[in-house]
Order: sequence, then structure tokens, then C-alpha cells
Amino acid sequence: MTGHSLGGYLAQIAAVEAYQKYPTFYNNVLKKVTTFSAPKVITSRTIWNAKNGFWDVGLESRKLALSGKIKHYVVDNDNVVTSLIRNDNDIVTFTGNSSFKHRSRGYFESRMNAIPNFNIGKRDTLDKQGYRDQKLDNVYFFKKKEVPLLSTQPSSESFENIALGKRVTQSSTAFGGDARRAVDGKLDGNYGHNSVTHTDFQSKPWWQVDLDKEETIRQINIYNRTDAAQDRLTNFNVILLDSFGKEIERKRIAYLRDSSAQISIDYKKARFVRIELDGYNALSLAEVQVFRAENIAWKKQARQSSTEFGGDASRALDGNTNSSYSQQSITHTKFENQPWWEVDLGRTEQVGLVRLHNRGDGELSKRLSDFDVILYDEKGTEVARQYVSRLEGSSLDLQLNGKLGRRVRIQLRQKNQALSLAEVEVFRFVAKNNATTQASKPVQLLNYTPVKDKTLTIQHSGAYIARYSISWEEVTVDKEGNSVVRSHSWEGNGRNQTAGSVLNLPIKSNMRNLRIKIEKRTGLFWNRWQTIYDNRPILAQAHRKITHWGTTLNSKVSDDDVL
Repeated sequence: MTGHSLGGYLAQIAAVEAYQKYPTFYNNVLKKVTTFSAPKVITSRTIWNAKNGFWDVGLESRKLALSGKIKHYVVDNDNVVTSLIRNDNDIVTFTGNSSFKHRSRGYFESRMNAIPNFNIGKRDTLDKQGYRDQKLDNVYFFKKKEVPLLSTQPSSESFENIALGKRVTQSSTAFGGDARRAVDGKLDGNYGHNSVTHTDFQSKPWWQVDLDKEETIRQINIYNRTDAAQDRLTNFNVILLDSFGKEIERKRIAYLRDSSAQISIDYKKARFVRIELDGYNALSLAEVQVFRAENIAWKKQARQSSTEFGGDASRALDGNTNSSYSQQSITHTKFENQPWWEVDLGRTEQVGLVRLHNRGDGELSKRLSDFDVILYDEKGTEVARQYVSRLEGSSLDLQLNGKLGRRVRIQLRQKNQALSLAEVEVFRFVAKNNATTQASKPVQLLNYTPVKDKTLTIQHSGAYIARYSISWEEVTVDKEGNSVVRSHSWEGNGRNQTAGSVLNLPIKSNMRNLRIKIEKRTGLFWNRWQTIYDNRPILAQAHRKITHWGTTLNSKVSDDDVL
């Protein structure tokens, strides 16, 4: 991390400490007087002073500060890092004075590679995971994640955006909004800053990224355009495709509650990620990030009941799923009673899913049948067991839904048989909201309707074509007493509505966060739809009526409770 951005990072940590301990002081005072490189705050770790302008520290800084502790710094200006930081035993700094190369990515790359004891780890651009000095084209940081013995959070190594810089296509390009802008690492949603995509106005416009190979995906982050046209990204689909273009998964999103959305994917394996609008409009995206699921078994310690024909147990953890034994990546035990293979995860983990890849080689693939997948804890006590009679394909997914365990065993029930495995993947469990769209900010109980038998009416009396976007959440309770939140949208979203149409929407007692958006068609090529109503109404009475009327040039809306 370069000099001023190093100060910016420390500013985020200090600001978060202040926010967490003194939120009132933070909001009323600190947020208004924070300088670019650091806030005027003394914390247990940081005393910092700087001169370079102003830094508006928002709550997004929490993401960076909570993501891990930086261990090594490469700093380009001696005078930027104080002696307090340079003498910190937990920090290794390398300083110089080459400000004329302040913008050179290659310069810092060479500096990093030239340091023998530099622990490179994963390289990421900041790109608003935190903030960065606007003078820099690229800022790199290296972070060390302190992981507790038991954690449901992925380690820092799993936070690699595998879409960054990959090959992309889109249905069309307009106004210079090249598809590559959505994988350039910049989250800036202002179209004028040349980092937002743009298609033509067309039916079902789409954007797609090629991940180069099939990846097991756990999350997709979508960042919307943030200027006047942000409402265009509604009623769209996130589609996963395999290497042959076959659809694997589809998630429909009615709207974004914020400028970005985090979409949980249930360990689906795909090569292409496509975003496609339902109706007629232009598609614009600031950034699309794709994160793979973390295989916590990869290159861990494996053992098996015996070894034959060179089929060592470690072959099932080498990352190679090739099903041919001749490729020397498949395990093999002796022909024996109830042979087994086992991986030690190194510590107790919450296991989400176990994926088995079978040997091919014709009839030999049938050996993997009539077997158990068993999860053991630290003491060797059985925690979970799933029986499998046979595999329907070349691989099998077994959900363990967060069971705690350390060792995963595959064991045949057969006698005088050999066990062979091409690969075993164990994915860490990541708790997620059951909602279709998980916003980047936590869902709060904002608009809750506690009374039964309510109705919302929307009446169209205008001399123009309109369309609605209606969405809400429903809260239910599962058998264990946990609240389950699911997102819903009206089936008529995005369809043309003409004068005289009336919608009566029943409002159930478990509905919350109801959102109504009404748009009118303007007839303008560059702005076909204009929002005339966008609200989250709370029904105080049994009936609420929204009426919109007027003309294309002069439309009006009334919103009233009906007694």
C-alpha cells in the first residue's frame, strides 16, 4: 500500500473504532472533521496527522476495517509514515523516496517482488473496499487474516474476485459503455467517470463474463449505476451457465434496495455469469464481482485404509477432477472390506457441502456405490452420516448445512472392493438470508404491517402508459423457531399498464418492507421511463389507495388511507 493510502486505511480503522465506541460523537463531530489521511482521533493503535484535503469516512469503512489486519506495507514516501507506525512490532515497512513514480504500478510490483521476506499472499486493488488516494491508478494491499479456531467466515484467501479482468460480452454497446468496465475493479457508479457499462435500449439486454473455467460460486456482487438512471436496473435475472452454455441456476431480482446487492449462490458450478433485464431498456453496470466457494479440504492431510497401484490419498485433494486413472490423479485402495478415505480439515469447521468426483473408466466407475459420507468431530465422535446407494453422474453433492466437524470420511459398505476417488471438495458453510436479494446493508424491520385483512389499491387514470414495480418481504418461522425472510415481487412487474387499470393487492400480516414504484413512458429515446412514485407505504388503515393521473407532461399522484 502506498503512502497516503496507507494513511487512509489507518483512518478507516480509527474511524470504525470511534464509531463502535462513541457513535453519537462520530456522527456529530468526527465525520465532519476527518482529514484525508487520517481522522483527528487518538486510538489504542494510531496517532496520525495529515494535510491532504478532506476524507469523508462513511460506514463502508467497516467492511475494510473488519476484513483483516495488514501485515506488510510498501510505502513510497518516508515522510508519510510516522515513527509510531514504523516501530510497531506487528508491522513491517519498506520506505523510500521516489515520489516521481507515485503512479507506477510496475514500480511497486518490482519493489514487492525484490523483497525476499515479503509475504505476498493475495494481491487486491482497494477499489472502494476501503478508500484510496485519488492520485493513484492502482493501490495494492496485503492483508493477514486472524482466523479464530472456529469461524463461519471465509479466510482472506477466499475473497478473490474471480471476474476481475476476465473476458466479457454484452448484447450491444452504446455511449462508449464497453462491457469491460464492469470488471475493471472500480465501483464508481457515476457514468461520467467512464467506469459504467451501457447497452442500447433493446428488449432483454444482457451482460456476461467468462470465468475461463467452471468455478464453484458462492456469491455474486452487483454494483449499480448511481446517477439519474439507476432505476433501470430492476426486474433482472442473474443466470449461471456451464462451459457448454447450459443454464445451471437463475435468480430473479425485482429491484436493489441499495446501490449494490450481494446474491448468495448455493455452491453452483458455472463458467459464465450473465445479467439480463426482463423488459425493454438499457442495461448499465458499475461492477460485477464473482466469489468462489472456499474448498477447505484442498491440500489438507488425507489418509486411506490402504494404497494400491500408486493411488495415494492425497490425489483426491490436488484440485484435479479428471476421471481417468491414467492421468495419475485418482486414489486407489486395496480390494478389502469396507475401504475408506478421509481428510483432516485441520480444525473444527462448519461444513456446508461435500462434493465427490468419481473415477470414470467405464464399468470401474460403479465401484463408488453403497457407501457412507461421515463427519467426525475433534474427538472422533460421529456428527453426521449420509448414505449413498449409487451416483447418477460423475459427481455428487451432499449438503451438511453447517454441521460442526473436523474429519470427513468416505467409506464403502461392500466387502472385497477397492475405493477410488478423483477429487473430494469440502465447502465451508456460509450463513445467508433466504431472501432472493440480500442487500449490502442489513435488512431492518422498517415497514411492518401488523394487522390482518388489508388491501392496497393502485388505480391508473392517466393518459399515458405506466408500469409498476412492487416488491415485499414475508417473514415466517421454521420448525426450529428461527425467522425466515423471503423476497417476493408482483407477477405483473414491468408490464405495460393503461388508463382504467386497477390493481388490488392483498396485504398479509407477515409482510414487511413493501415497496411501490410507478413509472410513466415519456416517449423520449434517452429516457423512456420516468418515475412518478417511489415509496414504502405503511398501511395504517384497512385500505390504502394510490391513484395516478394526468398526462405525459404533467402527471400527478395521490396516496391516501381509505377509512
